[in-house]
Amino acid sequence: MRDTSNASSVSFEPFTLSSALLARLVESRHYQLTGSIVIFGIRAGKLLEGNYGQWLTSAKIVENSLDGEHFRCLVGLWNLTTHKIALFPASTIPHQFWQEKQIDAPEKRIANFLGTGAYRYIVGAHEPDNRPFEEGAFRLSRLQPVFAWRFYQQDPQYLLRNGKPTLSVVNDHIHSAQSTTKPSGISFSSAGCQVIQGDHTPPNLPTGYYQIFRILSGQSAMPSPLEVGQEYRYLLTHVSDLADIAAGDQEIYLQQGSTGYLVRLLQEALMKKHHDLNEDFIDKGYFNGYTAMALYEFQQREGLIATGIATYRDLKKLGIESLIEY
Repeated sequence: MRDTSNASSVSFEPFTLSSALLARLVESRHYQLTGSIVIFGIRAGKLLEGNYGQWLTSAKIVENSLDGEHFRCLVGLWNLTTHKIALFPASTIPHQFWQEKQIDAPEKRIANFLGTGAYRYIVGAHEPDNRPFEEGAFRLSRLQPVFAWRFYQQDPQYLLRNGKPTLSVVNDHIHSAQSTTKPSGISFSSAGCQVIQGDHTPPNLPTGYYQIFRILSGQSAMPSPLEVGQEYRYLLTHVSDLADIAAGDQEIYLQQGSTGYLVRLLQEALMKKHHDLNEDFIDKGYFNGYTAMALYEFQQREGLIATGIATYRDLKKLGIESLIEY
């Protein structure tokens, strides 16, 4: 999640989203992709030109205002073979209903905001309380805890400076928003999951844009047990980050899901300065939740902007900026 207090150019000017722009995001974040279809989420993204649920060469988008009540984000598919994208109305933040419960019970983990980064998702079941399993959803891997933000006060724009990061295993799946059935009586059903407009009420077929999303991702119209375990990479970003890249920003950012030698050097530098980053909990060269938390605490101690995302300034502070190439 992008904190606009750290934005180099927070702007509500429209820009063009395309396969090429997503490729630049992947390059600047040092991500590795798998499969031919990549899922991506654009927090606070609004579609201006282009149609939902169709393969497009490009689309015009702009920054949106988050409110925890309406679909103010985008979830999309990126076909690496055809270099086309498809966009869907979605939310990547919890509904205000759950956010208020989190504020009322700060000692509990109720509503969270998945940090931006690259994640491993596998096809499986979303398992809501007191309702049938929704097969065919996309489940966030639980192999390691991730860096997730929680807010304990009203903050419609969810600025990171007002949040508290946690290192935890979260159930932030990608599934239907239940936007028509409204099982909790709210506009979309999420306490932190990535949800797409539409419904899935087993044993019925998924409907709405969520159904189209599943089909374009390569899944069958009716969820099949044969598809369980299929893997997708999910790239979660903030619209401001894409806007900066579209405007020419070439800075490197290392965060959840980044890989490579520079990540290893970052981890080794943090281990020298931060005893809580234990080699038993990391694979050097892969930026995981433990790395994000250690970096966040280092940033706090050094008076840097604390996001758990390594910028050039952070790498320079750690003495490894000479290896950064643009």
